Amino acid sequence: MKPLDHRFHHFTTLNIVATTLVASVLGLNTVQAIADEPLAATPTTAPVVQPVADDSSGPTQTQDNSSVSSLSTEDLQARLSNLDQRLDKVNAMDLEPIMMLLPNLSSNVPTAYGASQGMVAIGIGYQNRIRYNDDRQDGTAAIVVGLGNPRKLGVDVQGSVLDLSRPTHNGALSFKLHRQLGNDISVAFGGEDAIVSSASDSGSSYYGVISKKIRLAESSKQPFSRLYLSFGVGNKRFLSESDFLNDTGSVNIFGSAAVNLNRSSIAFAEWTGQSLDVGTSLIPFRKHPLAITLALADVAGTAHNGARFTAGVSYVFTR
Repeated sequence: MKPLDHRFHHFTTLNIVATTLVASVLGLNTVQAIADEPLAATPTTAPVVQPVADDSSGPTQTQDNSSVSSLSTEDLQARLSNLDQRLDKVNAMDLEPIMMLLPNLSSNVPTAYGASQGMVAIGIGYQNRIRYNDDRQDGTAAIVVGLGNPRKLGVDVQGSVLDLSRPTHNGALSFKLHRQLGNDISVAFGGEDAIVSSASDSGSSYYGVISKKIRLAESSKQPFSRLYLSFGVGNKRFLSESDFLNDTGSVNIFGSAAVNLNRSSIAFAEWTGQSLDVGTSLIPFRKHPLAITLALADVAGTAHNGARFTAGVSYVFTR
């Protein structure tokens, strides 16, 4: 059996930070997806269409009226049909994530969403008491840097301080590889505490996860219009408590479900592999990418000593 030390189960607070940082940039990822589309939307009153890199036959800003007027009726009809198809594609997109940051989808389990190139997020996490020690609180901090394009391959690199009471004592590096597959599905593979300066609470934990957004209503402005489901498999901290303590070397399942309450808040439930957690996440300021996540961990009392209050706050910077 593994010995318990003073850091045991600090990873609960640490992962609050991780999910706060990574899940909260989901909405900003959609900005990157729209930017990669080969069509730029323009007002209907615009005299010309923006250049389209992959369609040399379409009109651009460099064309004058004389070149357009020289086209045959058939050519004009073909181009108008092409523009109609492209505008239909833009109109079908869910543009809501461009307007605001999406709240977090979980507090203590990974999702398959991640950051894009140029995104940097910082966050802190807190829990009112740690497992096996009711008299001790816990706090952690982390920074995540996004690399790559999630539509092809995104990479998140996270640096963490595992215990704010001794910030120089123990740090860790984690990573996540993630990709958006279409049909509102994303997949990811990650390693938590893959590199540590001293020792982590649960060892290096590796996982794979798939996430799916389900559109329950046409507009994301409507309450209960978006459902987000995640399912994953991992080792170490995702194991049942008995398997973890006995170091069985096995894997276990985890998952989460989240639904939007309004444009700026989400409610979620999650299974960590050890405990059932419930919580909510909100964006208090519409124009600022600040996410606050509040949760109760282990509400079913399956992970030693019952429910604990946890909180995470993150802020996302983009260039």
